[in-house]
Amino acid sequence: MDVCTEELLEALNKFPGSESVRLYVVDTVKIRRAGVYEQTGSEPNFEGGLGTLCTCKHQMRSRYSTESWASGVWVLGLTGLSRWRRGEQPFYYLMRIAQAYESQADLFQALEAQGRLEVLTAKDSRTSQLGDIFAPKRPLSNESRFKPDNYHPPMDGHAHSHADNPFGWHNDIFYDGTSHTGPPLLVGDPEYTFVWTRPIVRRRNPYPIRDYEKWTLSRLRSVILGIDE
Repeated sequence: MDVCTEELLEALNKFPGSESVRLYVVDTVKIRRAGVYEQTGSEPNFEGGLGTLCTCKHQMRSRYSTESWASGVWVLGLTGLSRWRRGEQPFYYLMRIAQAYESQADLFQALEAQGRLEVLTAKDSRTSQLGDIFAPKRPLSNESRFKPDNYHPPMDGHAHSHADNPFGWHNDIFYDGTSHTGPPLLVGDPEYTFVWTRPIVRRRNPYPIRDYEKWTLSRLRSVILGIDE
């Protein structure tokens, strides 16, 4: 958390420059007057000490298969251009994907089998308004993994279950328009998950990025150094 530019570059230099980086603006992150970030959405979710991306950016997650996501792909979340000083765009988080799962049931069962109950408790949508894990009602397999009726609904007031859209969370179980399975659910490598609580690392003189823009890790390093914008 809150590593400086030099520490971040030291970590990134351990990996090939050809690795892919997907980046986007995290619209739910606000920068308060004190310069501290406040996350108001369910994703990315770092509760329980584990970075996950399971209930947002469905189209971006659908760009790769589960196998491809877990083969050395990074996700960079930026704050909006207008939320800090003019001409700069701070980083909110960066993580290297370690595992990817086809369904909420697969992720839930994997964490349960690993004994990571504290992670499940922290991210459980039944008890956390920003929770991004939905608990299956029973062990699921095959097509049953993608049917919302087979999962416990989230708590009242959950970020994806508003009064005007109480079934919005169904998209987090099965997202139409991607495939018969839906976009992979992403889990970051804790050793290479970086989160900032305030603007420390940033793009300098940035241009507006296209949604889900793709860079290489080599380019990201250059951007951090301020020599490739």
